[in-house]
Amino acid sequence: FLRTNGANQEALFDFDGTKYIAFGVAHETVAPRHLTFDGIDDFVRTDLSPELANSFTVSGWIFNSGNNQPATDQAIFSKSNGSTGFNMFYRTNNRIRMEWTDNSSGNNVITANTQINPNQWHHFAVVYSGGTARLYIDGVEDVLQGGLNAPAATNHVFAIGAQFRSQTDIRNHFNGNIDELRFWNTALTPQQIRFVMNQEILQDGTATRGTVIPNTTTKNDIGAVNWNRLTAYYSFNSYIGTHINDDSQNDQRGRLIVPD
Repeated sequence: FLRTNGANQEALFDFDGTKYIAFGVAHETVAPRHLTFDGIDDFVRTDLSPELANSFTVSGWIFNSGNNQPATDQAIFSKSNGSTGFNMFYRTNNRIRMEWTDNSSGNNVITANTQINPNQWHHFAVVYSGGTARLYIDGVEDVLQGGLNAPAATNHVFAIGAQFRSQTDIRNHFNGNIDELRFWNTALTPQQIRFVMNQEILQDGTATRGTVIPNTTTKNDIGAVNWNRLTAYYSFNSYIGTHINDDSQNDQRGRLIVPD
């Protein structure tokens, strides 16, 4: 996708041995969907990508289908070269683990106590603020971890469904389905997480609203959270060609990589 930079239109393109490019027009398709990954070589790569703020919330839905090939921890999403950055894994012991490095390259980790068994849909959320992280499963706090440092910014490639360390080192593929992946630069409350976990969300002026529960309801927990707090939102409902849209204001589109 071309972006305006002064008088120029620019795009980041990895030739990867190809000696030409082609320009074209692709139409947008909008339909209720989620993404299914085969656990072998499927993933999504973005050229622009979200960062984790000093306070953040990440959430989404996963349906794991069993071991990947080879059987390793599976990356739900990742922005890491293996040494620095951040990752969210579905581990071989069926527990979710999120980790990120700080400005001193220290590793900060929160791991679920509860196992998430394969072949079931489950919601996860990780909330970090002020040195403390909380991990929620299906809207219920599962573990609280203190003594954590804020994440450091990175320039690594962001991927969904795999860990993209380099063009020739892509590993930890996810086997199963992912839906409603959201990144916020604020720490949502438990009530706000529960209010929106079972519905998609939309911009409502400067605010946020759910697509099912009316924003005029007496208790609108998400109404006080501005839409610009959403740094990335992959509903997987909106596509342009082989790209998924970022439904936040930041247009961090992802390219579907499905080799076979």
